[in-house]
Amino acid sequence: MKKSCAKLTALSLAVVAMLVFAGCLRPVLFQIEDVDFAAIPNGIFTGYANNGIVQARVSVTVVDGVVIDIAILEHRQGRGRRAEAITVDVIDAQSLDVDVIASATYSSSTILKAIENALRQQAEE
Repeated sequence: MKKSCAKLTALSLAVVAMLVFAGCLRPVLFQIEDVDFAAIPNGIFTGYANNGIVQARVSVTVVDGVVIDIAILEHRQGRGRRAEAITVDVIDAQSLDVDVIASATYSSSTILKAIENALRQQAEE
């Protein structure tokens, strides 16, 4: 009786621990705020974002208030590699107000937040 009770308790604790751990790994879908690209000085700026599962580090090159290049320096993701194409959309639109890439929503928002973080740091300085 004691052995089965101990096994049930251990199993119950394991299930609770898995549920708690799974809750900690819920990704964040970032809210992206547009940045006035024209207010950014010339330079190459880096930004980072981590939504809990996806991480992105980017390098953003600005010349005369125009974003001319966005390089993905790091992108740790599950199956969201296709989201890296969002950098082309940002450059074409000269805005962060672009649609996320279908089937790569979390990676898209994390890359956009990394770009925002890079540009916002410069806009505030």
